[in-house]
This record gives sequence, structure tokens and C-alpha cells, in this order.
Amino acid sequence: MKKSKQFWKAAAAGSLALMLALPTLSTGESFGLRSKVGPGATRAQERPLKGQWLSGDFHQHTYYTDGSTTFNFVMEKSNEYGLDWWANSEHGGERNRDGNGMFWDDPTIYSSNPIEGAYESSGGHQEMWRWQSLRDFVFPDVQAARALYPDRRIFSGLEWNVPGHEHCSTAIVAQDAGALSAFEYLFDNSDDDFSREGETTPYGVLSKQNGKATFVQGATGVSTTNKSYPERHADSVRGCAWMQKQYADRLIDNGWIIFAHIERDGAWTAAAGGGYNVEHFRDFNNAAPDICFGFEGAPGHQVNNDRGFGNTIAPCVDGVCTSDDFGGTYGGVGYYTAKVGGLWDALLGEGRRWFNFASSDYHRHYTAGGDDFYPGEYQKTWVYAVDANRDREYDLNEIADGLRSGNAYFVHGDLIDHLEFEAQDDSRKAVMGEELRSNRGQLRRGRDLHHLLCGAAGGSHRSDRRGDHRQD
Repeated sequence: MKKSKQFWKAAAAGSLALMLALPTLSTGESFGLRSKVGPGATRAQERPLKGQWLSGDFHQHTYYTDGSTTFNFVMEKSNEYGLDWWANSEHGGERNRDGNGMFWDDPTIYSSNPIEGAYESSGGHQEMWRWQSLRDFVFPDVQAARALYPDRRIFSGLEWNVPGHEHCSTAIVAQDAGALSAFEYLFDNSDDDFSREGETTPYGVLSKQNGKATFVQGATGVSTTNKSYPERHADSVRGCAWMQKQYADRLIDNGWIIFAHIERDGAWTAAAGGGYNVEHFRDFNNAAPDICFGFEGAPGHQVNNDRGFGNTIAPCVDGVCTSDDFGGTYGGVGYYTAKVGGLWDALLGEGRRWFNFASSDYHRHYTAGGDDFYPGEYQKTWVYAVDANRDREYDLNEIADGLRSGNAYFVHGDLIDHLEFEAQDDSRKAVMGEELRSNRGQLRRGRDLHHLLCGAAGGSHRSDRRGDHRQD
């Protein structure tokens, strides 16, 4: 394991772009990762919970949506490049092929047409809605992959087409894919099926809230009417609140909503929509503090000349700015994260538990004409998972809890595989994601430390930006 001082040396040399989810500061008592056996536990009964750094990736694509390789191939590559955990997280909506690239309506593959719901077609083939493929096909594939790679932890996820906004990586930990299927049906902006309206589920009666106002089934497909962009945003907040409720009501074991390539569509306006502004992240975090707790500060598609984005910087003209003003990335890290005192620092400064992650967004490898690395080949998100069950293993819940804790970091190129970061005020210590609490008389010093840490967190390195390539 490489030590943390080696990391800082590498960062100072400009060879690593790494974003840290750092502690916030307030008054009161400190806390740490300890387990108490009942309310009357003695000091001898308080034992530090053991943990381990685990690497992962939660945004990758297969033939199920717009990827270029089979589901099993992507699972194999995730394992080959040493990931401890990963999520199959790809687009909602509808697609005409399965995880092996075979058409759903091919009678030589499926003796009877398996597709449910309203009719939709693409390329001369009927499409299956993602709420069904997630439930009936992807989840069984995830279970099979778990059996094939028993030392890995594989999540069932979705890349949410967020109403009124850009995309988002989600995952739900549960015994089946019922909740994830319901979420996609209810809130995905690309899902125009209405066949489940009024269906009673463990998660409530289904009624779409996905930025679309009406649904009309025609002879060749479904037509819809879009809501206004503020109304679409309101539906996206409802989606976050829905998942928070399922988690609070213990209808799901765990889950997350991590916003993806957040700068790519530029600033959001009520007239034209776009990506995300800071107020949207506030809305999401307010509605679902246990579910919406971060974004992908370093996007996938890191092979292309823009290190993840396909637009280049253009100056504002007469005060009017376009999406191009966000440019490519800075050392592979997006503008919202890389700018010192920028959007991420603002969220941290408000005391929000909002953290930073990275993933591959794998679609097609660069050796096959794409602009992607395989999952884990270049970017990894490392999370400190705590063995809460004391079984010397780390399950899906413990990994998801680790992401939520903020004790996580991401790295490019495997320059480090271990990082321990602590902030200390006198005898009080906190790790990434925790709070460092100070006595009121020491608050000034605590604020100064907070600003220092946030300044360190916001830095990155500017990369050359050439070419123009975009991929969903």
C-alpha cells in the first residue's frame, strides 16, 4: 500500500487529479466509527469497527442499452481490472435488444415474444421497456454474475434520464428489482409506457411523474406532451423523495442517486432546461439526504481529448453564456468540482454532506473505436467499507453505507490504492465525510481549517481540450 504522503507528493507534481470528500466543521462533540453493544455498553464493550478500502465503478453500459459489448463481457472486464464492487447502471427508456445483443422479437432467440407494455419499435424491431428488462432479465443476470464472481459485490442499477436535466447513476439494494423497476417506470424521462398506471405495488400505486403530461397510444407508438422545465425539475425532485421514502420505510435495503456528467449540458434555465445548477443539487439533497449525496466530479469517457466531455470552452458574448463555457475538464475533473470556491465548495460550505465520485461510463473501448477505458482500467472510486456485521466480509449495504459516509475518494491511473486522511483539532479527529466539532472558543480556528481543507479539495489541473466528441 502506498502511503498518503506519497499521494500528496504525486499531486504536488501535477501527476494526479484526485478529489476528496472532506469533513465539515461545527460545534459539539466528535464521533467516530465505533460499535456499542446496547445502550448500557461499557468502554470495554466499545470496539472500533474494522473496515477496508474497496474500489468500484457505478456507471457502465452493455448491449442492454447503448453499450457495444455483452453484459457478461463487461462483468468480466470489471473483475479483470480489480474492482471490488460495481453497478450495472445504464439508460432507462426502451431498447430493442437484450444483454447479448439479440433482438427481443427474434423468434429464433425467444420462442414467444416476451415484451410487455405499450408497443414501441426501433430499427424495425419491437423494443422492451426498461422497467421490464431491469426486472425480468437484468436482475437475473446480476445474480448470475454474483455467483460467478463471489468475491465481488455487484449492484443492480439504472442510469436515470432525469426529467428536465442530465443523467444520473442510481442503484437499489433489495431482494429483487421490483423497486428499481417501479422507479424507472415512474420517473424516467425516456419511459413513455403507461401500461402500469394504477398498479398497486409494495411501493405505492404507480402514477407517472416523469416530466411528461399526457400519454396517447397510437398505431406505431406513444405520443406525449412535455411539461415545462420547472415542472420537469419538480418531477425529478419527486423521484428523489420517492427513493428516500422507500429507504426510510425499509422497503429497500439501500440505494443512491449520484448525478452524472453534471456540466455537459451547461447551465440550466427555465426556458431551455440543461444540466444542473447549484439550486438543483440543494433541492435533491433536501428531498433525499440519505439517497442524493453526491455527483460524478470526474466523468467517464476519459480517453477523448476533452477527458470526458465533447464540448470546448467558448467565451460569453454580451453576458450570454452557452453550455460550451463549461468546456472539457481540468485534469479529468469537471468545472463544478475543479474550481476553488466553486459549486462543490459552496455545497460543502452550507454544511451539506455532498461527496465526489468517478466512474468509467464505459460504452466502447478506445481500441474498438470508442473513447472509453474498461471499468476500473483508469478511474476507480475507493470507498472505506466498515464491517458492521462483524463477519469479515463486506456486503452491498456496507459498501453503499460507505459511499454515503463520504469516506471515499477517486483516483486516475491507479497511482495510489490507499489513502487515509484525518483532520484534527486538539484531541478531536475526523476522517473524510465526518464532522470535526470544536468548542465555541475554538470555532475561529475550526473555520480556518475548514476553508483550508475545502481549498485543497477544489484544486485540479487544466487539461488540453481538442476535438469534439459526445456520447450519452
